[in-house]
Amino acid sequence: MSYGYLGGTAIGVKTDNYVILASDKMYLLGSLAFSNEVKKVYKIVDNVYLAAAGLIADMQGLVRNIRYVIGTRRVNIGRELGIKPIAKLVSVVLYSNKALPYYTQLLVGGVNKGPELYSLDSLGSIMSDKYVAIGSGAETAIGIIESRYESLTNLESLEDLVINVFKSVAKRDVLTGYSIDTVYISKDGVLEKTINLL
Repeated sequence: MSYGYLGGTAIGVKTDNYVILASDKMYLLGSLAFSNEVKKVYKIVDNVYLAAAGLIADMQGLVRNIRYVIGTRRVNIGRELGIKPIAKLVSVVLYSNKALPYYTQLLVGGVNKGPELYSLDSLGSIMSDKYVAIGSGAETAIGIIESRYESLTNLESLEDLVINVFKSVAKRDVLTGYSIDTVYISKDGVLEKTINLL
């Protein structure tokens, strides 16, 4: 069995008021689909979430490790961490395992003073952008997001974008499922939804 692919798809989009993270819920092992109900969007702290694509065991272990490192750091400095410092700590955790990397790609997003969105590869390279797609359906997803990004004006247009992206990706990528977890983060709070596309 090969673990060399990053199955599933996750997207992140940043607007003036929101960060949205979304990921499909398919659990694959090789070419066998075990479930379409696996969580791949995780709360890290109150206003910061992480979305992932790749090997489920690696992303779950990595999230536990990240929560521990961030909690320890928060206790040591005596205050909450910002979104960028959290993304940098995630990068450090990933890079420290470069000899045996996690088979996952990550998106870290949240709203503090303003919306922030970061993508990280399995070795910890970090990049900030307005929108990003990762995983096996990234090529299809990024084209749709890019063509519609300027028209995103409110929460409804964001949700419509997410649904259209994942419907298109799931038709073309067998590693992406038809059920998605989404999180919409704003200064007013967090809205989490699970959407079944069938």
